[in-house]
Amino acid sequence: MIEINLSTLKKPLDLANVGGFDLSKLNVKLVVLAIILLYIPDFFIIDSLEKSKIAADAELQELIQTKNKLTKRVNALKEFDKQVQQLKRRERQLTEKLEVVKSILTTKRNPWNILVYVARNIPPEIWLTEIAFQGEELIFKGLSLDYANQGIFLDSLKKSVFFDKNITYSKVPPTGTSETQKNLAPFEIKARIARFE
Repeated sequence: MIEINLSTLKKPLDLANVGGFDLSKLNVKLVVLAIILLYIPDFFIIDSLEKSKIAADAELQELIQTKNKLTKRVNALKEFDKQVQQLKRRERQLTEKLEVVKSILTTKRNPWNILVYVARNIPPEIWLTEIAFQGEELIFKGLSLDYANQGIFLDSLKKSVFFDKNITYSKVPPTGTSETQKNLAPFEIKARIARFE
């Protein structure tokens, strides 16, 4: 009889071949160098990266604080901007009012200088009973002791720069009934105003 051994033969363990990869062909120096390059720098790089992260976090916090300060300042400036807009509106209103006042002042006719001239140049024997403005004319009504004083007053008005040279003079009938008024000579003078200043 013949015996047949069907069991497989045990081969010695081949450590050079693991998982179909031949380790005998592997360069050990390069593998060790690769492992060193892969893991060793992490100890140094992680330290420097953590320091960089801490510095970056501190800088980020500073930037956030600066941003918050700038935001507050912008909000404060927005309030100033509102105030500036209100001031500009107020300035426009005041400018409009000023223009109205200027237009009023340019058209306003102040007879002050004219009346001062008349007061300084009226003879003492003439009494003005009424002074009236009628358009561009100034009307003087009054009384005098005689007609000579009225002529002096009329000449002084004609010499004035305030009046046009065509001044009209007229005698007025006496209105008073008393004895003192019967001796007075009433008059009326109409003088066109040439200028107010």
